[in-house]
Amino acid sequence: MGRGNMRTIAFAAAAFAAGLVLVSVGCNNQREYTIPPGAAGTGVAPGTGAASGSGGPVAGGSTSTGGMVPGGGTTTGGGTTTGGGTTTGGGTTTGGGTTTGGGTTTGGGTTTGGGTTTGGGTTTGGGTTTGGGTTTGGGTTTGGGAVYAAHEVTAATLNVRNGPGTGFDIIGQAHAGEVYVSFEADGDWRRIWFDDGPGWFHSGYTRASTAQVRAVTSDVLNVRAGPGTQYARVGRIYAGMLRAVLASSGDWREISYDGQLAWVHGAYLGDPASAVASTQLAPALPRSSRGFIQLPASGTGFVSYTVADRRWGQPRLIYATMRLCAQRKAQQPSWPRLQFGDISFENGGPISGHVSHQKGIDVDVRPVRSDSGEGPLTIFDAAYSRSRTQDLVDRYYLNSAIDVIFFNDTGVTGVTTYPNHDNHLHIRIEE
Repeated sequence: MGRGNMRTIAFAAAAFAAGLVLVSVGCNNQREYTIPPGAAGTGVAPGTGAASGSGGPVAGGSTSTGGMVPGGGTTTGGGTTTGGGTTTGGGTTTGGGTTTGGGTTTGGGTTTGGGTTTGGGTTTGGGTTTGGGTTTGGGTTTGGGAVYAAHEVTAATLNVRNGPGTGFDIIGQAHAGEVYVSFEADGDWRRIWFDDGPGWFHSGYTRASTAQVRAVTSDVLNVRAGPGTQYARVGRIYAGMLRAVLASSGDWREISYDGQLAWVHGAYLGDPASAVASTQLAPALPRSSRGFIQLPASGTGFVSYTVADRRWGQPRLIYATMRLCAQRKAQQPSWPRLQFGDISFENGGPISGHVSHQKGIDVDVRPVRSDSGEGPLTIFDAAYSRSRTQDLVDRYYLNSAIDVIFFNDTGVTGVTTYPNHDNHLHIRIEE
């Protein structure tokens, strides 16, 4: 299963031989983190104030029903309130704020339905909020930023789509017991890291998971069928992507990937609080009714030479293209921008000048120049750089599951010659 391509990339052979991670820049190992558990307390009732219910101290003039309140505040249904505030339904409130339905609030804020709030903010429906912000429907917010949550699939089979609705294309299927991490919500739909990119599924067929969420810290991380380099590679994931850890075997960690259980090396997973926000890795772009998204006219390390209505593609293709361009710009800042041509129409279908380019999985890109200029060229021009074009090919193989690359320079490895491809490379990812 999975869309991983088994080709070996020459420029990364040494790293690939290690079998763990393909690194272009460095990788940082982040410290482990744990989510604080909820708390509840019962005890003996000294002090003043009105106390009703079964046992629990009331100190400092407050009202307690079945719990403990020192320092003022109200506790109902068991639990602990310290420093003022209100606790209802069990749990702990410290430093003011409100806890309803169990959980812990520290330093002000509100927790509803279980979970933990630290340093102000609001948690609703379970989860953790640290440093301000809002978490709704289960999940974790750190530092007042993006929300992520782990979801365990409860349906036998759950469709994963290009967009938040049943009208969008199905890109894969998740299965009961698998756990995926969401980073965006649209009604009942959740945007998750699914395979080597994002997808959407309906949260009504999932439940909140307590699995630990980790972020990829290396540029590229191999995903394998078992806990060791002797197992087949089934795909790759990339820096900043979030995964739920389901089990451990030595240094290896089990995750859910593309509708299956798979393994990655734990040395390249770190604290999600230090990762780039998922919404930056997979930014909101114009989306069609089929679920295609539109490549911007320009961005970090790239520019397009075609018109807007021919720049639509599958999210996996668009995000992989943008990701490799940003990586390349960071590592080779003096090189000219990559120049992209036709991809597909907004919802696919026949497009003039091409037999293919109908499914959002094809993109044309010009060969890379040896100078700093931009503009068309062929493999016969003096400004053509074979080595820089090889770098482009290698980056696509590292950043996506490639079906074929058509290009007529036989000195470039990983390409297939095809008529009329002297002046551009035709990249096609796997469906």
